[in-house]
Amino acid sequence: MIKRIGGAYAFTLRHELAHCNGWKHPNTTDGRRFKVGETWDAAEGAKWVAANTKVPMPKLPTSTRILPASPPVVCVTPDWKPEPCKDRELKDVWSTARPLQKSDIPKKVER
Repeated sequence: MIKRIGGAYAFTLRHELAHCNGWKHPNTTDGRRFKVGETWDAAEGAKWVAANTKVPMPKLPTSTRILPASPPVVCVTPDWKPEPCKDRELKDVWSTARPLQKSDIPKKVER
C-alpha cells in the first residue's frame, strides 16, 4: 500500500519507529502547505520531506520479529504463538491500536 501511494518502505518504517520512540506530530497541518526542507514547529521541529525520499533501511535488532499479517487482528504471546485478542485487558494506549485502514491514507495529490 505504501508503494502504491508513492511512499518508500524504509522511509515509512523510520517515521513509524520515530513514533515508537516518542516523536509526535499533529493529526493535521490545518491547511498549511509545506515545502520540502521546511520545518514544522508543531511536530517538534521535524523537517518536511517528500514521501518518496530514499533513506537507508533502519538497522533493527536481531530480536525483531515479524508480526502475523492482518486482518484479522492477531495477538501473539511473548513466545510468538498466535492467540485470540478478545481476552486481553486494556492496559495502555497500544492495546487500543487498530490496523491501518484504506481510509487512513490520503488521496494522491496531483502537483
